[in-house]
Amino acid sequence: MKISSKAAFAAALMLGTMALIAMSIGWADAQVRAAVAQRQQSVEIVDALNNMRMVSFEYLLNRRDRARLQEQIVWERLEHLFANPVALEGAAANMLANLRSQGEASHRLFNEVEAASTTGSADEVQRRFEAQLSSRILILQQNSLVEAEQLIHDAGARIDQAQHRVVLVTGLGLLLMAALTTATAWFFRRDVLRPIARLEQATREVAAGNWSFELGTGRSDELGDVARHFDAMTHA
Repeated sequence: MKISSKAAFAAALMLGTMALIAMSIGWADAQVRAAVAQRQQSVEIVDALNNMRMVSFEYLLNRRDRARLQEQIVWERLEHLFANPVALEGAAANMLANLRSQGEASHRLFNEVEAASTTGSADEVQRRFEAQLSSRILILQQNSLVEAEQLIHDAGARIDQAQHRVVLVTGLGLLLMAALTTATAWFFRRDVLRPIARLEQATREVAAGNWSFELGTGRSDELGDVARHFDAMTHA
């Protein structure tokens, strides 16, 4: 193989390796950004669920219209978060789906309590019914908070894993580049520097009058051609 072909191959291999490393780092960085987005959304969901629990408790305790209106506002915020989720996988996706289901159930029960309160009935059966609904709402909301906190924990673990991948990919990329650089230097020394040194020695021998000196290389590259022409010249 010609030296120029070897050089072109080495350059292509180096550029290809750099492109692969760049794509790997870009992929790992995208994983980090996705995990950070998951954590941010999870924090917003927890905040909304906390607000939901507070306004629901206030309404169940005092039946104030302000708390009822606030519950509707908070639910709309939660709906928006559930309707525009970040990319999730596995257990995290299942947790988000469960949070949405529990949120919808809690809001539906809240509306049932509100409807029961507007009937004006205050008998014992009605009070027990409202108490059961209220208890179910608070239990659902508490379970949702626990799962949302777990979602935050999952996002934190995902961030750590993604950052580890970035470090690992970068480290492996540097090692690969070092190995390619070392291999390229070795091949350059073997296929270029040593033949040139031998050719330099041949010119000194001929200059000293040793016309019988032969390079005798069987190489098929450019330096091999030079060596054959040199031998032909000294034996002409």
